[in-house]
Amino acid sequence: WLKFEFSSAAMLRAVLALLPLALSAVLPHFKWGQAKDRVYITVALRELSRDSVRVEFQVDSIRFEAKDTKGKDYALELPLKEDIKNETAKWEHLPRPDRWGDAILMTVEKAHEHRWDVLVTDPKKFKAVSDRDWAREDQTLEPDDEDNYVSDNEPYIKNLKQDKLTKAMQDTPVVVANLRFSWCKTCESLDKHFLGAAKLAKKSKDKKWKGVGFRVIDARSERKWARELGAACSYPCKLRVFDKSLGGAVTELEAKYTDDDTLKAIEQVLTPAVEFVQDPAEVEALRQTNTTCLGVFDGENQQYRVFQEAAAALRSTVRFAAVLDGSKAAAFGVPMNSISVFAGGSGEADKFTGEFTKEEVLAWLGPRSVPLLGSYDWSKLKTYEQLKLPMGRLWLDGANDEADDSARAIVREVARKFLGKVAFVELSKSSYSYELKDYGLSAPEVYPAFGVAGNASYSALRYGLEMPEDGSFWKDAKTAQDQLSAFIEEVLAGSREPSGASEMPPAEEWKKGEARTVVWKTLKKEVWEGPRPTLLEVYGKFRQDNDKRLDEGNRIAAALAEVASDANVMLGRYDTGANHIPSFLPRQKYASHTDWFFVDPSKPEADRMVKLKKSDPALKQIINFLQKQAGLSKDTANAIKLEVGRLAAEAEAKKMEEEAARKAKEADDDDDEIDADLEGSAGGAEEKKEPAKEEL
Repeated sequence: WLKFEFSSAAMLRAVLALLPLALSAVLPHFKWGQAKDRVYITVALRELSRDSVRVEFQVDSIRFEAKDTKGKDYALELPLKEDIKNETAKWEHLPRPDRWGDAILMTVEKAHEHRWDVLVTDPKKFKAVSDRDWAREDQTLEPDDEDNYVSDNEPYIKNLKQDKLTKAMQDTPVVVANLRFSWCKTCESLDKHFLGAAKLAKKSKDKKWKGVGFRVIDARSERKWARELGAACSYPCKLRVFDKSLGGAVTELEAKYTDDDTLKAIEQVLTPAVEFVQDPAEVEALRQTNTTCLGVFDGENQQYRVFQEAAAALRSTVRFAAVLDGSKAAAFGVPMNSISVFAGGSGEADKFTGEFTKEEVLAWLGPRSVPLLGSYDWSKLKTYEQLKLPMGRLWLDGANDEADDSARAIVREVARKFLGKVAFVELSKSSYSYELKDYGLSAPEVYPAFGVAGNASYSALRYGLEMPEDGSFWKDAKTAQDQLSAFIEEVLAGSREPSGASEMPPAEEWKKGEARTVVWKTLKKEVWEGPRPTLLEVYGKFRQDNDKRLDEGNRIAAALAEVASDANVMLGRYDTGANHIPSFLPRQKYASHTDWFFVDPSKPEADRMVKLKKSDPALKQIINFLQKQAGLSKDTANAIKLEVGRLAAEAEAKKMEEEAARKAKEADDDDDEIDADLEGSAGGAEEKKEPAKEEL
């Protein structure tokens, strides 16, 4: 396809020149079948010129062109009834011809997985040249149920088309729309509670609900608009809110799980997203208790439309005020066609200086839409996820107000320095102390504690800042601010290694003959960069025969000290269920198998660690692996095996001896109980005889 630039007259001449060609092209025969997630279209024509085939896939159409060997043109334009994923669509020549001629198979993924009732918007147009491909049709697909959602509930909800939106907002300043696919089962709950909220609003005596329209957008019939609004049959299901003050900009509301909660969520957007002000005093009143974004514009220009889109996205956390008179810019202290943000209760304005595009404004405004140090709970997760920023997290004990207040003040000052780069939150020990483990701060727990997550998601990398247990870190504000800033800079620069869950490190130094418990906090120091080679056992404590395997490791460590002391090899063991799993230990967290590694810090990093190929190896395989990697002689390796066997036999003999002693003690205890019972019985008989004697 060639691209040209035409004047209007030239374009018209080109179109007229192509008309005879378009009119002379013949419709080829085609057939179609479907699975739940894709559609198969086979086009066939006789004596096909294979090199002439051209196929163009659009999200809502497919165009096919080809010639036969005689030069005859064939063209097929299919306006699809539903959308496809055109970026993954493909076509191929089939090796076997169809009864209509040489066959070309087109395979396209459906944008939304469900059964299509028809392929094209006007099936009658193609009736003479189309068939169903029953060989490729999944005939288990059920037809969609008849959709009576709106017709059965007309008093409460109405349909909405894109060309009627302006009129709908004239009738009600706020329009809440349920954008839905009639066949979607995922969002059935939203359908139910949206209707329930509409009924509650209709019955309410509160006049504010008179200005709200509850509408339904059929995503299938309004395909182009639905595409623009991001329609999807997937979680999370969302409502769309149209606000007269926002023009065409839209606000999304996530689905709630009851009628009441849905109505409460809608109630939060009844206040106009953009409030028009005439006097600086009005802005002063707003910003006393709200983070407020003030924009001054020379009328409803392009910058104002960007401002509206920002208001639609952030209206739940920021109040937006607008002045549509550029001559008042000086009075409000805001440059014309720009914005400033005032934090709640603050008199300081933060002025935007970047390029006034939606992306730039949202990137700048997002971090300023939350407090410098916000109080965090799970309900705010979505807000912080949308910022897409690293999160500084301050955990507070709650038992020491003075220490907590001091830490808050220090972190707020650091937050000012990193505004727009990092979002900061505080968390209570009672609700979020469990997080400290993933930051490597749980052994021991020291409060106040501080860490940084790569973002707000559960899969983010985590970095913990270890502090003295006596709380002295927070005593000097300036020093604490400098150390926190340096720590955060390292995280942002990527020069700080991620933290992770770690057991408490052993209190004593390693001694030969002992199996060393290695934890995440000591793995690098003792193993990866340690003073000696390490035979490292990597396991999870929930593996089968865990105690037996630990005993075997202890015996290998003892045998190394006894037979191969000069090799100076440490046997270490690392529990991945209780410690962070670094990238160089490829393993699932709660895997139940055992892996063995040999780590030699004297070698280059690329060759430093070697893995025994077989998981859960036998003792012989472990010793052979050790022999090869540590450079031990065959005699030494055999001696280690013999010593391990001797220690195992010794342990077994001791165990049998202890078992025999236990059984003997149990037998003695049983004899003592029998004697005591006999004595008790005899005494009881005598007691019974005495009263009888006295009676006689």
